[in-house]
Amino acid sequence: MTLAYKLLHDCLLILLVFFVFALIAEGILPGIISNHFGLYKIAILFMINVLAIFGAGKAAGVYAEVRINKKIAWPLLFMLALLIFNSLLKLNIFLNLFILIFIFVTSYFLIKTFQEK
Repeated sequence: MTLAYKLLHDCLLILLVFFVFALIAEGILPGIISNHFGLYKIAILFMINVLAIFGAGKAAGVYAEVRINKKIAWPLLFMLALLIFNSLLKLNIFLNLFILIFIFVTSYFLIKTFQEK
């Protein structure tokens, strides 16, 4: 069962790489992937794979330790800000910045609310 657990992890990595390349191809030539193979199908494969990993890990008795990696949070937030800013690019620049700041402030307070004991 441990072999299946490790193979499912490798399959998850392959799915992730395929999904990233599919998104890049879709960004370069819109419709090239979505006309032939829906991106939602890849997302469904992700969910099935993660559930299979969870089941195989439980059956094999593999338990991962929970670690919090705070070093990656700031680059991810920066990328999120760039993506949101890019999606609102056709708006007025001040409205765009206002919406961006509003989203981050709202997210911050939601996180603080749910982390309270």
